Amino acid sequence: MEQLTANTERFPRALPAAWGLLGALVAAALLLHELPVYPSVLAVIALAATVLCLLSARASMVLFVGCQAVDAYGFLIHEPFSVSVARIVVAAVVAGAVLRWLLAKPR
Repeated sequence: MEQLTANTERFPRALPAAWGLLGALVAAALLLHELPVYPSVLAVIALAATVLCLLSARASMVLFVGCQAVDAYGFLIHEPFSVSVARIVVAAVVAGAVLRWLLAKPR
């Protein structure tokens, strides 16, 4: 797995970006949950997390664990949504892993 991530790591600042997205997710959940823009902000964060998961294996690990932990007790969702940020990140992690596997050069 290390060789796979080393060969396909295209975004060297992905780890700080992943931590920043997790911080933005928590801040949005704490500060914006009563405002009507809350679902839109979550959608933007989910889109950014998806792109980051496709670019970096390390970032996808941070986002996978972090989003699952934040979303574990329904912290992000105070009304029913069909898709949560954590579910989008799980799909992006799987898609990113498949993409990196396809891009890896066989030795």
